[in-house]
Amino acid sequence: MGNCCLGGGGRRSNHSSETSGSSYYDVHRHVDRYDHGGRTRYSSSQAANVVLAAPAPSHNRMGGRRPHAHYDQEGHYAAESIALTPRPGTTGQGGRDPPTMWAYSANPNFDHHDQNRFGRPRVPGNPDAGPARIITDRHQVVQGMSYHPDGDETNFVRAKRKHRRR
Repeated sequence: MGNCCLGGGGRRSNHSSETSGSSYYDVHRHVDRYDHGGRTRYSSSQAANVVLAAPAPSHNRMGGRRPHAHYDQEGHYAAESIALTPRPGTTGQGGRDPPTMWAYSANPNFDHHDQNRFGRPRVPGNPDAGPARIITDRHQVVQGMSYHPDGDETNFVRAKRKHRRR
């Protein structure tokens, strides 16, 4: 299955920074829970489908409802961000330039449409966001994946994108 993301102007598009459904992100954690250990091979097409099913960015804050602004404090997406532009009419948060990237939960069971203003499930017991994020540009085109390393829920590590051998 090919990747499908939102293109410019909010229209559905087949364009993506991911050019092949045969690639995946190597995440050194489970993407759907905070327990220790585990490893997930998260396909590029799965990332695009999660984003496609989620709402478009609606604010520029680093926290709160998802997707939320991703300011790439670690510098993992420096090369990608050079070519990205902010949403028209947006401002940055805390003296920063306006964001050019947004973070979505990579947990396929997280409901992006049913969350409170803090980005947590409205219904107790529903799946939370988990430790992994799908990073997109303003048009919801996947740029990559990041995750909190085991035991560190503050910092992010960029997941390596790999290609399946045929």
